[in-house]
Amino acid sequence: MTLLEKSLLVGVLSWTVSFLPTPLVRRFAVSIGCVAKPTRDRWGHRAISRLGGVTIALGFLTTTAWTIPQDSRMIGLL
Repeated sequence: MTLLEKSLLVGVLSWTVSFLPTPLVRRFAVSIGCVAKPTRDRWGHRAISRLGGVTIALGFLTTTAWTIPQDSRMIGLL
């Protein structure tokens, strides 16, 4: 597998793992009240989840854990 193919695979894996659980994390955040409520001085007109970093971290950690067996230097990222 070439470096370009590996890079594309890692990017797609990271995006997928970050994107798919987003609706679940949003529902969870709304259910526990961890949201930024809309006010007159903000552009948004609906509650915005404050847990968006959870899905980003999940994507990063999953991708990093997947690449460690292929390149042991990646363990420093964890």
